[in-house]
Amino acid sequence: MRFTTLLTFLLFSAAQVFSQDNLGIVHSNYSPVNTVLSNPASIVDSKAFIDFQLVGFSVFAKNNLAYLPKDEFRFADTWQNPDAVPEPVFGIPSNNSRAHANVSLRGPSVSFAVGKNSFALTTQFRSVTDLRRVPDHLVRYMQNGLQWEPQMGDEFSARNVSLASLNWAEIGLSYGRIVHQRGNDMITAGISLKYLLGFAGGGVRIDRWDYTVADSSNLETSQFVGEFGFNEPGEGDALFNGRGFGADLGVVYKKTTKNVESYTPHSPREGCRTSDYEYKLGVSILDLGLIRFNEPFYGYSFDISDPRTWEDYPNFNPDGADEISNGLAEEFALNDGGGEISALRVKLPTAISLQYDHRVLNNVYLGGHWIQGFPRRNSLGPQRPAQVAFIPRFETKRFEASLPLILHEYSSAQMGLMLRLNSIVIGTDNLGAFLFNQDVYGADFYFSLKYTIFRHWKCAKKSRSRGRGRGGRSIPPCPSW
Repeated sequence: MRFTTLLTFLLFSAAQVFSQDNLGIVHSNYSPVNTVLSNPASIVDSKAFIDFQLVGFSVFAKNNLAYLPKDEFRFADTWQNPDAVPEPVFGIPSNNSRAHANVSLRGPSVSFAVGKNSFALTTQFRSVTDLRRVPDHLVRYMQNGLQWEPQMGDEFSARNVSLASLNWAEIGLSYGRIVHQRGNDMITAGISLKYLLGFAGGGVRIDRWDYTVADSSNLETSQFVGEFGFNEPGEGDALFNGRGFGADLGVVYKKTTKNVESYTPHSPREGCRTSDYEYKLGVSILDLGLIRFNEPFYGYSFDISDPRTWEDYPNFNPDGADEISNGLAEEFALNDGGGEISALRVKLPTAISLQYDHRVLNNVYLGGHWIQGFPRRNSLGPQRPAQVAFIPRFETKRFEASLPLILHEYSSAQMGLMLRLNSIVIGTDNLGAFLFNQDVYGADFYFSLKYTIFRHWKCAKKSRSRGRGRGGRSIPPCPSW
């Protein structure tokens, strides 16, 4: 593997992998098994009594490094011929090039209400890759190789560049409860605790790199500060060689349309009702935690402030993860200004989120959503991308539709679409990538197949009686599914 190929792979691989936000469904009152991922308090006082997910998935990719040209790419063509995807084209380099990819495969999960309490059990496999703050000169080297003559001999500096990837399975247990009821005010709180099984993880953090590609054989470094570390999937006795714990915390305030001082959701003694609201406001902290990987793993922390020269860099041909790590350490003399890492800990993509939903008319809502990831400055781990969204929504028990308008990373505008038919959810947060003739910088799609019981089994339907049984007694109607 040539060094230029390695550099391009490390810094550009995030743009090649196919977020978990699924903004079209995050405010739904009928899909707690989906909304728990954005705020664990949202499962309390849901209009679904039991919500069981059979299977679901979410695929997201977005970058400003490269694109698939509109004249050569159509999503419809790739379904019939996956080889029809053209080579990505680099755009105009910037000093803040970035890429983010997120895949979530969701297994059997369930949410259910028990009086003023609610519980949820979720299972999923997640893969997150994040690349940030790549300066324009590194993008040009990625595009043209380190032997690109227009930049040869010039000194450049890269600051706060980060690349991180994490792949893991998680089992989550969520609990929520009504913690305040007075008049038309109600507050719910929730927590999700997650057990994490790490498959692969690691990253590169370059706090500062001052370098010069002197000529076609020599790479000179005058200052190099940062850290890299990664494990090698498949090595060792177990499929998962990392363990960890994560948590989500959330609170929701509702301004209800009726008095809720003695209210219990879905209670047969209280008419099996659920509350309606004028508006609700939620706040949550997501993905607190980390995964610690067992050996074998590789990596170095480094703090080099004197000149080093990597001679004959084009002929660096490592074979395997250990040769990559040891080769970089030797060529950059990392042992002289740091040392081999003693533990590989990769943090989850922690974020803070605000949610607002306003009832405009019966079944018509206007929502707002904001999420901001926490930067990783002194540690390894992916950062969740920032999203701001305005979400108009039409919602009934059997049908729901929303049209989220999204500002990704405060700079890239896009529109999504979500449809829920009873218990089937399908949506995208980037509709333009599928429908409009435009250069494709990313794609997004999510799906959920569920089985929902909307009312307590002791609650009668509001529809007409089904007749009378023997002895003149009424036959109790079936529960609402």
